[in-house]
Amino acid sequence: MRKNLPHILMLAIFLPALTLVYGQVSQGGQPYSLYANLKSAHELPLIDITPPKNTDLPEENAQDRALYRVAIGNEVDIELSRDGHWESIPGEGRVCRLNIRSAGAKAIHIFFEEYALPEGGELFIYNKDQSRILGAYTASNNRPSGKLAIQAIPGEEICIEYFEPEGADFPAVLRIGNIGHNYRENILYDVSGFGDSQKCNKDINCTQAADWQTEKRAVCKILYKKNNDNYYLCTGALINNARNDGSPYFLTANHCVSSNTEAESIVLYFNYESPTCNGPEGSDKQTVSGSSILATTYRLDFSLVELSEKPPLSYEPWYAGWDARDQPPDKVVTIHHPAGDVKKISSFTKSPVTGDFTYLYDYDDSTHWYINDWTLGITEGGSSGSPLFNSKGQIVGDLTGGSSVSNCTSSDAYYAKFSDSWADYTNLTTHLKPWLDPDSTGVMAIEGYDPLVPSGVEDFEAKDFNAGLQFEVYPNPAGDYLNIKSKNRTVSGYTVELLDLSGKLIRRKQVDNQRAEVRMQVSSFQNGFYLLRITYGDSVTIKKLIIL
Repeated sequence: MRKNLPHILMLAIFLPALTLVYGQVSQGGQPYSLYANLKSAHELPLIDITPPKNTDLPEENAQDRALYRVAIGNEVDIELSRDGHWESIPGEGRVCRLNIRSAGAKAIHIFFEEYALPEGGELFIYNKDQSRILGAYTASNNRPSGKLAIQAIPGEEICIEYFEPEGADFPAVLRIGNIGHNYRENILYDVSGFGDSQKCNKDINCTQAADWQTEKRAVCKILYKKNNDNYYLCTGALINNARNDGSPYFLTANHCVSSNTEAESIVLYFNYESPTCNGPEGSDKQTVSGSSILATTYRLDFSLVELSEKPPLSYEPWYAGWDARDQPPDKVVTIHHPAGDVKKISSFTKSPVTGDFTYLYDYDDSTHWYINDWTLGITEGGSSGSPLFNSKGQIVGDLTGGSSVSNCTSSDAYYAKFSDSWADYTNLTTHLKPWLDPDSTGVMAIEGYDPLVPSGVEDFEAKDFNAGLQFEVYPNPAGDYLNIKSKNRTVSGYTVELLDLSGKLIRRKQVDNQRAEVRMQVSSFQNGFYLLRITYGDSVTIKKLIIL
């Protein structure tokens, strides 16, 4: 290895870093009402939504396949431009605001039946004490469907605020068709679901999940509105296709999302996890809204949807690999959001067997993997649709249901077989094969895809590594240790990850202090090329690294 050092060093000179900045589902900023001279909030029009009766709030069935409902939906017809209050801002434009209340709600869900904003238009939604402000939603959120789902907002009263710039191309269309009344009581924190799952479930950043830090990036919590207008939680995962092109495909269960109407209403929460084992709640601000159905069937309980937009690279998405062969995996893991809680891991150290799930629906025979009792953790309501990974990190199923005992003493689970969803049915919209192998290559198993890892040397653009995020990385090549130091006083925290060239996560460190320096021990790693990925806010820097 050492005799080739001059060639390695020469290659390293021509491999500078790549800095990428991407927008998110909303564009940030502040509502005009926070600093403009406008009417106070209590003077604005208020629409009261009739809250559900207590008899409408039955305890959800914790066993079998019952869906995890979080909110009762109300059909409404609220047009912001008609029902809100307009005020002019000289030289800039005008603002329209409207208050909406559902008394006693733990949170409010908003679904825009019609959403279309002109360039320069900005929509914000916030709760009464402005502790949670969503937005700005802009023209970039316009969808072909004309619909937009918004994540839950804590509290019983919200304000919707729209800024229209002078000379707008057209008047905004903002019509709310459904408002959800969230009734889930979360004693410890807020409406997110944090702390709601049973204690035997392990956080994804506990030591038991150390080998699954790459695959976890594919898994998302799903909030969606069923055709009955109520709101539910499930789990699902980004999934790769044979082209490795980052098409935003997402796999979940049919009993979660089974129609385009439901797919249009989904909100995916990325990276909703505790930053440490048994630690505090993680952020729920990384979301993507809306999708369309590609393939589904209730006979096999799977749904493949295409997201309305690619997840920003700042979300660090991972598109999971899969294995379509009908072979029992030797051991399996699931990553999920039980009861809407932060991301958890459950494992089964034996080989699952073929089984039949007979509760509620008449599924095809022998189309499920059966786990008789989890080795670690359990699954619960909200886990539905979660991926079942084999030991290679490939998806082999999605969760239909099971049963769990409240004291965590036992739990079984049935996962719809990926091998049956692959090609049991031949209609374009009822099997996975034409979407995940669009060129009919005949491949039956593929690895995951990491959009943050460049596909080759030619993908790197020549620019100074320190020009983007102001970090010093030394030495490179590295022997025993690698040092990463922030040079920017404004940096309040960043993440450092070491990956192999396939994109597999080797080591991860979270640096929370300003001007912090982290020292990473690398002497135990095999000599060769690696990738160092530094994430700060919406910026991602990737640098080629040599370990000798």
